[in-house]
Formats: sequence, C-alpha cells, structure tokens
Amino acid sequence: SYRADIIEDLTKNDELFDLFCELRSDLWELSLLYELKMFKNVPEMVTMKTFLIIERFTEIYQKFMAGAEKIDKKSLSAPIVKILSDTCSKEKRAELDKIVKDMGGLRASLETIGEIRLNRYFSRGQNIENSLIPKTEDVSMTKNIANICERLGIDTSEAYAPAIHQPREFSRPVFKALYTLYYDIFKNIDAFHESYKDVFDTAWLDLVKKLDAVIGFARIFREIAQKGFRSVKAEVAEKTDIADFYSLFLVKRGLAPDQVIYNDYVYGESSFFFITGPNAGGKTIFLSAVGLCQLFFQACGHVPARKAKIKIMKRMFTHFPVEEYNDNSGRLVEEQGRVERIFRDITDGQSLALFNETYSSTKADIAYKLSVELVDKVLEHDVSGLFVTHLHSLKDYAAETKSRPHCAGVLTALNDEKTGKRLYKIVPLSTQNSSFAKDILSKYDMTVEQMLERLKKKKEEDR
Repeated sequence: SYRADIIEDLTKNDELFDLFCELRSDLWELSLLYELKMFKNVPEMVTMKTFLIIERFTEIYQKFMAGAEKIDKKSLSAPIVKILSDTCSKEKRAELDKIVKDMGGLRASLETIGEIRLNRYFSRGQNIENSLIPKTEDVSMTKNIANICERLGIDTSEAYAPAIHQPREFSRPVFKALYTLYYDIFKNIDAFHESYKDVFDTAWLDLVKKLDAVIGFARIFREIAQKGFRSVKAEVAEKTDIADFYSLFLVKRGLAPDQVIYNDYVYGESSFFFITGPNAGGKTIFLSAVGLCQLFFQACGHVPARKAKIKIMKRMFTHFPVEEYNDNSGRLVEEQGRVERIFRDITDGQSLALFNETYSSTKADIAYKLSVELVDKVLEHDVSGLFVTHLHSLKDYAAETKSRPHCAGVLTALNDEKTGKRLYKIVPLSTQNSSFAKDILSKYDMTVEQMLERLKKKKEEDR
C-alpha cells in the first residue's frame, strides 16, 4: 500500500514526478563518484572522497528541498507528504546548514591549485575520463603531472604511463606528491573528514534502485493515462474480482480505448478455470492480461482496470508453448518437464498458474488424459488460474469436479450468434453444450461431410 500510494501520486502529479526523476538522476551520478576506482587504488584519498561526496550530496539535498517546497501537498497521499515533510524539516535544514558552513572555503582553496583542477574528479556534464583537465589548454595533463613529480623528486615513470595523455585518475605517487605540495589545503580536508566521515549514509545510493521501480511503474501508468486508459489501485482480498481490465499488449500495439475489449475476472465457487472457444477469440490475450494484473498488483499495487480486488499469491507460474520444438514428441516431453517443475514449487492455496494450450501438440485422447491429470493436481493444491484449451470435452470434466472441495470452472470466448464475428469477450460458460464446429469449418473452408471424413481417416490412422 505504501508503494502503491507513492506510485499513484507520481502518476497524477507532474511536478512530483519530475522531482523524483531528477533525484534519481542525481543519486545515480553520486553513486558513480562514490565507486570511482581512484578512491580504492589510492587509500590516501579517503579524506578527499569524504569531502567530494558530502559536497555533492548537500547540493542534491538542497535541490530536492527547493523542489519539494513548491509542490502543493493537499492532494498527495500520507506517505509522500511524510517523505517531503521529513526531508524539509527544521532539523534537517539546521544539519545541512552546519555542514555547508564547515565546508567553508575548502572548495575555493582547491580551486587555487594551479597545475591540476583537483575539484572535479567527476565533472558534471562530462565523461569521467575527461574530468581531469589542465588549467591551461596549451599544456598537456601528463606534462603538468611530470612537472609536479620532478619538483618533488618522484620518478615520473611511476606516476603515469607516457602513452596516456589524459589519465583517468591519479596514481598513488602523484596524489602523495600533490598532498605534500599543498599540505595546508589538504590538512583542512583531513579535518573535515574527521568531523563528517560517518555523516553520509550509503542507503541514499541504494535508493536509486527503489526510485527506478516506482518511477518506472508511474511512467507506465502516466503513458497509458495520456492515451485515455484507466488504471486503479487494487485492494487486497481473499478472492480476486477484477472489473473491466484490459491487456497492456493491446495498448502497446497502438489500439485506442474504444478499440479495446474490456473483460472481468471473478473467483466464484471456482478459482481455476478452463477457457474454451473459437480460434483467435481473445483467449490468450485474456490469459496474459490476468497474469499482468497479478504481476503489477504485487509489484506496485496498480492494475490496468476500472476496479480490482486481488488475492496475494506467493507463487506465479506460466506454461506457454515453446515454438522451437517442431517434433511433437519432443515438445510433449518438454511440456511435461515444465509441468513437473511447476508442481515441485507450488504453494497450496497461494499460487497462480496460467496454462496456454498445454498438450495441444499431441493426440486428443492423450492430451485429454494429461490435462485431467494436471488439473487434478491443480485442484488438489487449491491453485488459482486459467487453462486455455481446444479440448471442449474438458467442460464435462469440469462439471464432474463440482462436488470436490476445490472445483474447476469454464469460461468461453464469445462470437456474435448471427454474424459469427469475434466479440473478444470472455464469459462464464452456461451448462448447455456449445459447439464451435462452425468456426473450425469456416477457418479451413470445409463442409461438414469433409470434416467427418477426415475425422474417420484420423481414427483409422490412430488405431
């Protein structure tokens, strides 16, 4: 709920979204500075590292505070209001002001070093390798370093590689030379380090990944909102009930809101369903959309739907055909192997499994037998989910499970009865039998007689 509230605010508030994006970018830059190999290779630079990190961090913090003060907090959620309030508290301001004051003229003193601009190991707006630049453009970096080393009696061969005209970082001998030459400056840096070495918390660097997540999800929902689609913060529930959800794949394909068909997914007496119906009727799109709703719900709390109550799952499994297998027997073995792996990791009552045309590559009787065995295990473990299948006989099996503690339901993809046009609506199947022979005949341009003749030949071949 905490993350969901933050994402909702970032989705709806442009200023807040921009502020968080800038913070993420600034902290990422700070993490690069923190991880510079130069600091690891030259232990003596530990005090310089403290100064540079805190200097940049205070700039980032001040920038964030200035942005936070401009945001109207009336429409924001409690978590975001608390974050902004804590960040801009009087205590934080006082602490920051003291650090800035104690830094005093350290930056100005570093600027006085003539041979090398020491102030930008990580130059903003430049690549790291170009950040060490000479004060005078007509004198090469290597010559400047060589001059310093010669003045201090250091062998220049230890200080730099002659082939490198723009060294990316100081070697240990060079920094020690600079430290000796400008001791009065560096002793003040050392004193600052002793006072503030424990101030910076590296948790700020870890925040980059967390910001990546919330900003990424917010960006998705901002983009779909701009296209006219709705999203909602889902509620946690014991039974899933999603109203008017849609597939993000269709949005990605460029469909407009009035071109997309919206569906419902509701647990009734069953939480596991077969999906049958005509080819190209929207079954797989429905299946994947349910999976994305569950995934987005557990990752960020928001789903592409009008309204949603969703059960939390500990495990989520998908079983889609692997197109690389041209040999049906090889594909069947592969499918069986994946099914077995799923049931090794199943958590009873808290797993979602999505099967798409599993066992469709084998003969109908074998496919039926394996499908029944699979769903028997699903029901035994109280697994929620969907099974897209072309085997209409599984409807009868589903009816037989009604007396069990956990039973299977059946959903179907609808056609317009008069025109035969795809409606892409997935609804619960009524108890009466339903045939999709017309759909099959139309697809393959066959008559009923031709279909029956082919079925007869197929049975003879299978004997």
